[in-house]
Amino acid sequence: MMDFEVGQQFVARVAGARQGQLNDFGRMMGTAGRIHTDPEWAAGTPAGGVLVQGGLVMAPLHDVMSRLVGTQRWLRGSRLTIKIVSFTRPNEPITMRVRVSEATADKVGFAVSWIKEDGTTVMVADVETQR
Repeated sequence: MMDFEVGQQFVARVAGARQGQLNDFGRMMGTAGRIHTDPEWAAGTPAGGVLVQGGLVMAPLHDVMSRLVGTQRWLRGSRLTIKIVSFTRPNEPITMRVRVSEATADKVGFAVSWIKEDGTTVMVADVETQR
């Protein structure tokens, strides 16, 4: 695991999910509700269109954290608290920012945010991993 300093930041740009990916993810994870998979139906809802599943928006965190702390430490020695605060639509790119919030001899904490191009925050998370 690399050395971390409080305030250190890592940024990942994530391409927007395509409708086919939403459909596949929905079938695989049991989140195939019409608000995610039926553009015509979703257009007539108060949401005004298809919404990307929160789990699909969150998925790139696995790759980023695996690279930062190692896959085993991420999967077995980490705790994640996440909050969805907005939504994203198909083909809408997201920037994921990971900031070191704590770095001690025993653990490293990260504050994570997923942000749309217009500056809207989609999700926020706190990650804690053991050293």
